[in-house]
Amino acid sequence: MKKKLISMCLIFIMLLSSIAYGNTNYNDKEFGDGCSSESTFNEYFMVKDLLNKSNGELYKMGYSVEEVEERRSINYEQIIYDRYVKMNGLKNNNSFLMRSMSADEFVDTLTAEQIASVTATCTVKHSLDSRDFYYSSSDNKTYAKINFSWKWSQEPVFHGIDIIGFGWDSKMYANINTSYVNIYYGMDGSSGSKTVLHRFKQYQTYNVSDTFDVTIYPFGTGTTPVTYYPKSGSGALNLYCTGKNQNLGVSYQYGHTYIGLSAPSISITSGTSPIGVGFSFSKNVTAYKSPLVVGAID
Repeated sequence: MKKKLISMCLIFIMLLSSIAYGNTNYNDKEFGDGCSSESTFNEYFMVKDLLNKSNGELYKMGYSVEEVEERRSINYEQIIYDRYVKMNGLKNNNSFLMRSMSADEFVDTLTAEQIASVTATCTVKHSLDSRDFYYSSSDNKTYAKINFSWKWSQEPVFHGIDIIGFGWDSKMYANINTSYVNIYYGMDGSSGSKTVLHRFKQYQTYNVSDTFDVTIYPFGTGTTPVTYYPKSGSGALNLYCTGKNQNLGVSYQYGHTYIGLSAPSISITSGTSPIGVGFSFSKNVTAYKSPLVVGAID
């Protein structure tokens, strides 16, 4: 009886694996190598680098006079000062340090780690599991599924329209119907949350993107509703092609709006090769680039 129970469990596990990966016959499939990447960026240091440029440099990059003036008017150091006071339990009227220093001077006394602890850090990841990259001889097609995610450590200071984008370097096509983006809205210190499903938009044959609003909205009901913002997101990009495609390189980028509020988009420099991987975002966002993920089928 014990042997029979173990045997039934093994069959059940194999069946679950078959359902999860859509694979009922491993004999007709050649699987590729798995790979993954992860990168972390801090909003404060990225925007400081941008705003350290002169107005002339920003104008040459395509920013308007109004956009530059708008961002110059934001006192990021004051925001850090206020967050640091709140998170560390300090009070202006009880701290000699706080009374004797301006916000700019106080932020200059903080270490990079202290600044990062009160500002928004974004982590972007994407991966290609070896079981999700394979050639099927039964239908003479190659399939690939790229899983991805991003996550903010806390609320970003700048609220605009953000974008995620993918590019790839081989003649595979995106299945827009099965690819998806889940955006998880929540608020720091709140249990309220909601999830919004998006679909990718095709830019060119080897590029897809999705945009979403980072503006804070009311969440819930009542006279003082909780607010939420897109704290994190995840999803999958499904690719396919006819024939055996042995190599696949995938580029993933997250674009955060710092200057200007127009909807960002993907752009490609004419003549770049490979065209898919070489994409960039329109001028009004700064890209958080995840390293190129490359898989191979022998």
